[in-house]
Amino acid sequence: MDAAFLAEFRAACKRIPDSYEIAGYEAVRLLASAMNAEGSITGAAIAHYLRNLRDYPSVMGPVSYNTTTREFEGWRMRAKPYVEYYEAK
Repeated sequence: MDAAFLAEFRAACKRIPDSYEIAGYEAVRLLASAMNAEGSITGAAIAHYLRNLRDYPSVMGPVSYNTTTREFEGWRMRAKPYVEYYEAK
């Protein structure tokens, strides 16, 4: 989990994000990245971007798309353990 993201969220919302907020934030960032990189908002353009995704710097850690398994790899939705660590500082 990205410490800067958590700090900014906490400053703005006065609490820690839940897993849905983290996933939603990242989904919007990824979609915006796809549209900007492809220069299009079509489903085909976004699918092309996602199929070629390599080491995307998400707040949950780098993520890539595995064309063999057809799965995204690298995302770690471990908000609670990280937040507990963050809170202890």
